[in-house]
Amino acid sequence: MEAWRIGTIEDGPDYGRCKKFWRDYRACVAVKCESCWLWAQCKGPCPWEIAQADGSFKFSDRHCEQMEKHIKKAVAFYTRLKAEERKVRMGSK
Repeated sequence: MEAWRIGTIEDGPDYGRCKKFWRDYRACVAVKCESCWLWAQCKGPCPWEIAQADGSFKFSDRHCEQMEKHIKKAVAFYTRLKAEERKVRMGSK
């Protein structure tokens, strides 16, 4: 994946390529992610999850579906846990 090389061990990072990497990544995820209700918890997919062999990024809804499922489960679990905690506290008074 030569298209993803951002430097060499001998010369270190190529800061121009690093900037381009993050600029391209942000442009790809901004359209979908920054208007999403889960943005504060998720912050978008890992760059390598959406990286293409040609050096571009291609967004996939797969990440969104997985994150939404996991976050909804976490909220449900937390809600049940807090309800149980209240029951325990009320029972001990």
